[in-house]
Amino acid sequence: MENKEKIAFLKTLFYIAVNDDELTEAEENYFFELGKSFDLTEEEVTEIKYEMYFHIETLEDIVSGIKSDDTKELLINELLSLCFIDNSYSEEERQGILIICELMKFDVNRFAKIESNFKKEHRLKLVNNFVKKTLETGKSTLLSLGNKIQADSKVVSKSVSKGVKSINNKISSTLEIARKTKEENEALREKLKNNNVTESIKQKIILQLNNKILNLTTQLKIEKERNDKNEEMIELLQMQIMELTKTKEVAENIQTA
Repeated sequence: MENKEKIAFLKTLFYIAVNDDELTEAEENYFFELGKSFDLTEEEVTEIKYEMYFHIETLEDIVSGIKSDDTKELLINELLSLCFIDNSYSEEERQGILIICELMKFDVNRFAKIESNFKKEHRLKLVNNFVKKTLETGKSTLLSLGNKIQADSKVVSKSVSKGVKSINNKISSTLEIARKTKEENEALREKLKNNNVTESIKQKIILQLNNKILNLTTQLKIEKERNDKNEEMIELLQMQIMELTKTKEVAENIQTA
């Protein structure tokens, strides 16, 4: 796997895991171990963590860095493994992974075969577990959790699973997105104040905010020039621009590491 694809692979899992804006110590350990296995330095993984934490890139932009079919398949396998690890696999999770397949232009029929194999292995695992538990009735058994990354992967699976569901559930109208802007920007401003980011991350955040402000300003101008202009939409666009501008001011004034 090329270095660019390793970074995109790790970013995708990071992006999904931090979708709920939370990342536990065990989850961080998992990602740093995975980064280490990819020959990435701790500094590189930390940079990736903050890029995903502040949503500097879209998921579509991230997965566009994964070019080879082998790496795409490896990512799908990893996502399915993390979804199945808690012995459940919901339709929301499935649809979320299908969206990722679509973004990567990964063949849906190929995904269906991989998914089918996982389901067969999962059913066999459940049968084996049932037999094992039956044979061990009345016994007190302490099972090893294996090495650290395996243990942490069980913890991170919950976050990734939740993130996959979130990707599928995030399709909403412009008005709905606009109404959430104030709350999201307040949360982002708190993140910026409470996290000691690098100058590189700071500049990426400012660039991202500037682009959003520019896009919204263009939308606002178009809406104002419409004959059937929507006053509510104009008000919401103005509110988004104001909130993003406040956040940009905070970003510009934070102390970097």
